[in-house]
Amino acid sequence: YQTVDGRTIRTYIGKHLPPHIQATVEGLQPIKKISVEREPEAQIRVFTLGQFRMERRAGSDSLDWETVNDALWQHQRVRSLLVCLVSNPHRKLGREQIVDMLWPDQTPEMAMGRLDRSVHSLRQIFEPDRRRAATSPLLLTERELITLANQHNIWLDADAFEQLLIQARNSKDTGERERLIEEAVALYGGEFLPEERVLESTRLRRDALQRAWVGALLELADLRVERQA
Repeated sequence: YQTVDGRTIRTYIGKHLPPHIQATVEGLQPIKKISVEREPEAQIRVFTLGQFRMERRAGSDSLDWETVNDALWQHQRVRSLLVCLVSNPHRKLGREQIVDMLWPDQTPEMAMGRLDRSVHSLRQIFEPDRRRAATSPLLLTERELITLANQHNIWLDADAFEQLLIQARNSKDTGERERLIEEAVALYGGEFLPEERVLESTRLRRDALQRAWVGALLELADLRVERQA
């Protein structure tokens, strides 16, 4: 047990979920279509829980989404750049940090050149119709920092998951807390960026998200027991 924001919650350190928690997981209906009502202005959606996939608006004024399958998106250096940025909770990293993470064996000149090309390509993927990719607000370069736009513009499932749990902790209404936790648990589709096994920052965030998921399952089970008592 531990106390978080004045509330006592259970933690679990086993490798496998307890039977009653597993039953909670199996009783949830998976989210087939993510609602963006909370972030209606988002232009990009990035899915990292159990997968790595990107969607963007089908048009500048469209409410529909299309999966990104651009040739540029298939380049490993471009995908790796996005992995670095979404693995950082603040969505920003220094240029030198990124090249050290992705291309430590390259000369500084070659590594920086790769980074510049990756930034340009990612901007083109985000906004293929923008005439000047360098002006894209979705991926900013300020001095030595590279920053991914916030949740209002680029929706990230991992951030949405954490935000739902924060809202649940702050809620005084038991029913609302249960609903928010259930929504968060349903959003957790699996390990964070499961195919990325090299970057330490990705591993750290993966572990933190998994702990939060298990903690949410424990609290959800407790709330359901209390409701049925």
